[in-house]
Amino acid sequence: MTKILKKTMVVALLSTGMFISCIPAKVKSLRLYERDSGNIIHVILTKGDYNQGTIYTSQYDADQGSEIFSGEYHISGRNFVPDKKTTEFMNQAKSISEEYGFGQNSGAKPMGTGIMVGSEGTVIEIIFYDVQGDLKSADGIGKDNNGKYYRVYLSEEEI
Repeated sequence: MTKILKKTMVVALLSTGMFISCIPAKVKSLRLYERDSGNIIHVILTKGDYNQGTIYTSQYDADQGSEIFSGEYHISGRNFVPDKKTTEFMNQAKSISEEYGFGQNSGAKPMGTGIMVGSEGTVIEIIFYDVQGDLKSADGIGKDNNGKYYRVYLSEEEI
């Protein structure tokens, strides 16, 4: 190959990479409903690729003076194998899981996990049990470090 052809290919590859990196990640609405108080935590979930992304407080909640959350999630799909910490959480939340149809006899299996850390010290762990194609929607349960449980929904709407 000639030097000019090689340089042209390098410029083309770099330009393509820069163009792809400028494509914005999809953002979706994730809501956590606290079971006892009825409080709703609105957060944004970014979908950089199918397997993982970030979670952060919506501008609406930030403007309301709510606790500011940030975190991450990972979706493994039907082949998800829970680690020790996730298995412990699932065992603690067994009755909650049963209530929502995710109990052992339901055949529901965890498909992914998430974690959110709040500005006031709240840490919420999430288990996603049902994820519909390419993160169109999902649901699961969450538990925070204060012992509160949450019903978790990822809506189909993109923000």
